[in-house]
Amino acid sequence: MDVLTCVNPEYQGQGIGKNLLQRIKEKYKNYLYIILIAESVALVKYYSQNGFEYVDGRYVFVVQNE
Repeated sequence: MDVLTCVNPEYQGQGIGKNLLQRIKEKYKNYLYIILIAESVALVKYYSQNGFEYVDGRYVFVVQNE
């Protein structure tokens, strides 16, 4: 497991990462934007599937709260 991995590969695919993103969205729901930077091309697809939208820049994603 490298330093940038939030979920141990042995436990990936069990919804842990999705749950973490949901907690982040909930914690910062009163902010206008939540901005994150994907550390790899593989995360681009993952973040897109979890409600984040790609914006100009290298692997930068944002979700706008309503």
